[in-house]
Amino acid sequence: MTAEFDVNTPVLLRPRFQAFLRILAVVLIAGLLTRVWCLDQATTDRKSHEATVETDGTLVIDLNDATFQELMLMPGIGPKTARQILLDRRQHGPYDGIADLQRVAGVGPKTVQAIAPYCHATGRTPTQWVAEK
Repeated sequence: MTAEFDVNTPVLLRPRFQAFLRILAVVLIAGLLTRVWCLDQATTDRKSHEATVETDGTLVIDLNDATFQELMLMPGIGPKTARQILLDRRQHGPYDGIADLQRVAGVGPKTVQAIAPYCHATGRTPTQWVAEK
């Protein structure tokens, strides 16, 4: 028999095909492990955007992490105001407190007073804010 395969040898038993299958298996396993690792990193690194519920049943939203939909859960905050809050947060950085919402067009003292029980601000430093972007 020569170094070549016998014509009658089944394809699955040919050395070149077996080498190809080994390489394919290694690549697939490496891809799956990478995918699992990336998903794990994404879930542990990402800040949770879920609102917290206080012991008395009140929904409390962090103004510096809130999504568009979460902002609209608060009384007096509609789609336009929620967009304005997100835009202001992106342009000027995080809110140090709830009163900072008054820098958003359309949000005054009455709105701040109405949503105060439903939100808070983490008061992160600008360095932390930039590092997360």
